[in-house]
Amino acid sequence: VGIEIYTFSKTFNMAGWRVGFAVGNPSVIEAINLLQDHMYVSVFSAIQEAAAHALLSPQTCVEELNELYESRRNALI
Repeated sequence: VGIEIYTFSKTFNMAGWRVGFAVGNPSVIEAINLLQDHMYVSVFSAIQEAAAHALLSPQTCVEELNELYESRRNALI
């Protein structure tokens, strides 16, 4: 029925890179692709490759970053 949209900003420290992805209903994804092709410029290929590498690599850096964010949250609380 719907889709989920993810960004790389916090998870992979790629804030400002304006890269993300959507998963879900194929017809909605197709419509997003059509709009993206006609309304926006594609993301620089090196950034796309970095994003793909981030997704396909071991996620230990994500776990470490989550721990850091959790410790900061706990300090605030």
